[in-house]
Amino acid sequence: ADINLQDPASAISQLAPYLAQAKKNPDQLHQILILAAQADILNGDPVAARHLIWPLTKISANVRVGALPLAAQTLSLSAASQWINAITQYITPGPKGNIEQLALAQAWWTLGQRFNNSAAMARAQALIHSLLTSGQKFNKDQKINLLSDLATIELINGENAKAINTYNQVLAMDPKQTIALNNLAILLLRQSPPSPAGIERAAILAHQAIDLAPQSPTLWDTLARVQAAQGKYPQALASMAKAKALDPNNPLWPVDTASILLASGNTAQARAALAGFRPDAAQLQELSVNSRNRYRQLQAKLGIQ
Repeated sequence: ADINLQDPASAISQLAPYLAQAKKNPDQLHQILILAAQADILNGDPVAARHLIWPLTKISANVRVGALPLAAQTLSLSAASQWINAITQYITPGPKGNIEQLALAQAWWTLGQRFNNSAAMARAQALIHSLLTSGQKFNKDQKINLLSDLATIELINGENAKAINTYNQVLAMDPKQTIALNNLAILLLRQSPPSPAGIERAAILAHQAIDLAPQSPTLWDTLARVQAAQGKYPQALASMAKAKALDPNNPLWPVDTASILLASGNTAQARAALAGFRPDAAQLQELSVNSRNRYRQLQAKLGIQ
């Protein structure tokens, strides 16, 4: 059925004979229930998914843990919020509900990321802070995930000093966290003004990230921005070329390429690089706030309307 989710109607048919038994033993057979609900959602029937799952969230922790990411990843903002709020009332506070509380924080974080929703992000941030200061014991991976999510929220909110501190905590626990390496490098560049030591550390972090994931275009883009901050413009343009080769259609590349060319004194080439980038309002909204600001600043500097 999991394989057949691309054909949700077939998955529903395959799972149907097992649903009665799964409902009688939801903690043990929760995977069947979550798959069935996912198939209903993919088949355009979220009401059927809700009727299946909601009654069982009252009695099964495993169903709650499975239903939270399902809602956050597949439903609309409004429907997912309703699911998450409904499930929350049955989550046990304290160490016994540890896994559930982690899933709850992750669900709000995922919803905030999917819909660029500040209210969901605020819920996630409050939950993560509460968990980290509760005295509850988390294993290493759980704590890294909590801190990584918190750092991402702080980064999105422009709380750069807090995000730098949180990403440093992540890397102290695991120096091979690629996202933490990349995002900390970006944050060090955003310091006003970036210090020579900060730029140097950003370069080390960016290279470490690429060593771990050389096929990631985002990491090559970050390295290009670091190299431009170092004044290494030919190397920066070469790194941008690698990012473009790995992801030819990314709308950010013209912005970052133009930034590098402008910093190197090649104003005409920078104008040409940015001239072909004409995002509409919807495409602009998909960019992060920082990326939109960089684009508009470049427009003003280059005299492009």
